[in-house]
Amino acid sequence: MKSFGFRLLSASAALIVLANCGEDAENPGDETPSFSGNEWKGEESVFAQEFEIREKDGNRLLYLKGKTEPFTGNLQRQKLDGELWKERYRAGLKHGLQLKRSANGARVEASFEEGVLHGDVVMFDRHGVEGSRMHYVRGTLARLLPREEDNSTKLE
Repeated sequence: MKSFGFRLLSASAALIVLANCGEDAENPGDETPSFSGNEWKGEESVFAQEFEIREKDGNRLLYLKGKTEPFTGNLQRQKLDGELWKERYRAGLKHGLQLKRSANGARVEASFEEGVLHGDVVMFDRHGVEGSRMHYVRGTLARLLPREEDNSTKLE
């Protein structure tokens, strides 16, 4: 069994990754983004060209460049190395279940509400085995939870 300190360190690293704005696409090497309604799929460099973060009322909000309203919708970004991000935004803030999958297949799933962690953060190894689970309430770690054996929170 892993020590509490190791699990907390792993959790902290995962949260830093999820909290920062990742940049990725659906088809590596295909620089043409796909934008349909409120769904965007594109590559890291294209995302950086089409989106921006703006400060408003103490919040960092995601905008499509040239738009006056913050972005609401789903983003799917994949880096050339295969790293994948699936993010949901409402009024420019992360909202709902977010996924980050590394190139080796390990992944982190985290629930956000109005831009802050709220709900479970679950880390899986590259084989899909749950490594740790934490529960957040409005951005504050409330408790570490026992692992779920059925991995029922998968987002794919």
